[in-house]
Amino acid sequence: MIVAKKTPLFETVFDVYTRRLLRRHFHAVHVRGEENILPDCTRLPVILYGNHNCWWDAILPYYLSRDVLRLDAYAMMDERQLRRYRFFRRIGVFSVNRDSPRQALEAVRYAASLLAKGGKALWMYPQGEMTPYTTSLAPFESGIVRIAQLAGGAMAHPFAVRYEFRREQRPEAFVSFGPGLAIGESDDVKAVLARLRCALQNLMQDQAEALAADETKDYHVALHGRNSVNSRFDAFARIFVQRP
Repeated sequence: MIVAKKTPLFETVFDVYTRRLLRRHFHAVHVRGEENILPDCTRLPVILYGNHNCWWDAILPYYLSRDVLRLDAYAMMDERQLRRYRFFRRIGVFSVNRDSPRQALEAVRYAASLLAKGGKALWMYPQGEMTPYTTSLAPFESGIVRIAQLAGGAMAHPFAVRYEFRREQRPEAFVSFGPGLAIGESDDVKAVLARLRCALQNLMQDQAEALAADETKDYHVALHGRNSVNSRFDAFARIFVQRP
């Protein structure tokens, strides 16, 4: 497997690049529920697990870790993808080969060893692959529970991400973090997986209903994007069209 090899200088440069990339392509990144996570970071290792729908799911967690949650975070990536983009290992990404049970177990043990050191967090997509957005999720793979158990226990927090085109030229990203679920060393794996999946489905359903009703007051803007074309049109109209 390919292990993570964090490089502080590279992380700093990549952080700047990530913020510029998000500002260029999104009108805004909205976040809610991060207060659910921060108290747990001082007690148990934290696993953040969510829905995986598009390419941006590889970039957004890094920004959230560095600039919103301020976590020392790691992430798991398919080995074929990490071999293609090896620079990701310098920001805390390591590989998993799901085609090989032995190598998959090696990745699970490696992830658990990182969390067991304390003060670490891990981002995961337990469905194991990118799927279209839906609140009816496919069954989770067992790795998320195995990692928590080998780490001596962890708090697993669901996060739901939805990308929306609303009133602006560029899309907006909405991120919801849910309360943590404790995973103990001796918990039944299938029962825990069912609880985790249900928690994420409920969080995604609540998010979808809130956005459909245009109820976004619980979100705060974590990042503002560049002015879009419609914003420039509005400014033009205020100056030249709407004069008395």
